[in-house]
Amino acid sequence: MSNPDSPSSVPVLFVGIDWASKKHDLCWIATDGRTESHTFEHEEPKIRKMLELLEQAAQGGPIAIALEKSRGPLQRLLEAQPGIQLYLIDPKQFDHYRRSFVSSTAKADLSDARRLAQMVKERYQELKRFEPSDPATRRIGLLSETRRKLVDQKTAIIQQLTQLLRGYYPLALELGSPERVLVRTVLRRWPDPTQFRRAHPEMLRELLRKYRFGNAEKIEAMILKIRQDKPIGGDPLVTESSIFQLQAGLGQLKVLFSQIKKIDQTIQTATAQHPDANLFKGIRGAGPSLTPRLLAAMGSDRQRYKSAEELMVVAGIAPVTRQSGNSKTVRSRIATSKFLRQTFHEFAASTCRQKGWANLFYKAYRAAGMAHHAAVRKIAAKWIRILFKVWKDRVQYDETRYLDALKKKNPNLSILSPANP
Repeated sequence: MSNPDSPSSVPVLFVGIDWASKKHDLCWIATDGRTESHTFEHEEPKIRKMLELLEQAAQGGPIAIALEKSRGPLQRLLEAQPGIQLYLIDPKQFDHYRRSFVSSTAKADLSDARRLAQMVKERYQELKRFEPSDPATRRIGLLSETRRKLVDQKTAIIQQLTQLLRGYYPLALELGSPERVLVRTVLRRWPDPTQFRRAHPEMLRELLRKYRFGNAEKIEAMILKIRQDKPIGGDPLVTESSIFQLQAGLGQLKVLFSQIKKIDQTIQTATAQHPDANLFKGIRGAGPSLTPRLLAAMGSDRQRYKSAEELMVVAGIAPVTRQSGNSKTVRSRIATSKFLRQTFHEFAASTCRQKGWANLFYKAYRAAGMAHHAAVRKIAAKWIRILFKVWKDRVQYDETRYLDALKKKNPNLSILSPANP
């Protein structure tokens, strides 16, 4: 990573791009006062032509480009260009900057591009330059985010099916959630609840045993319940139309479960090949789904974060304090990467369920009256300090070493006493 303060890294051209799906508006300001505005279509040849014009205007010097966060093809193309310093601006941050000039909410694409160029020219030393991760880390990050989206889609469909079944097939929910293989098997074989009630007891018994519904007594009780079920207000017309929705949802779930399984295998292979894979091994609660997300969250550039506190801010774990006169409020941070915050929050929550120091601290916070999510965020903050040190020094996490250091620093910490093993 180049030194941003060195003369060779000081930009000579400051560019603002207001991007859209079909065209982009661009404005550049040179250090000698020259300025130009352009509009170009969202086509790779047109984008590359515009980059050539920027290189000519910069006369071979560094170019600073401000772009609202997008993760689209334009950003990916800019990332790969040598000599470009890319600054991804949070939309809310830019909105506040723009409103410092005009109080109205009116906006225009070219004027926004001009404001972005002006913003990066004024603040490029304070703004955080975007540094893409190496291909191996970036691959794990993209795969992990895609997996999360697939899981979210699966969850949404399960909730829709649950709501549907409550209306016309509540008996199926007695077997559990549509996420269970048993329930989906029943629904595929008997989409009509009337057919399900007429199923032969031996067939039901075999099915419930196969999917381990419970012991013999529980199975017999369920078979009796199925056979004696008397639906309230059963309407064959509602059933007929609901079956179409049910089968569509089951088809979507089948595809999603298959793709999640495949992407899990791909992520595990990519993680095993990553040079930092061993750093987070041995952390109870990380597991095969969260370890890759931690790798992607930390990245490969050891200069990316100057401190654990900076990482907490970027991840949205550090709270926001507002103080004015005698008034002081503390709230959770909103303007942050949702996926990054979810990664550390879910990881911390997972470790709180495991035997170890995180579980002890979590119980202590809850006993003191702290809400669940607030307690998890405090655990996440502790973990970020640990993970930052592990990542920065490239030393594998060792819980015994951490506990020894914690006891040495806080010898009177009661929750780490022998009474709380």
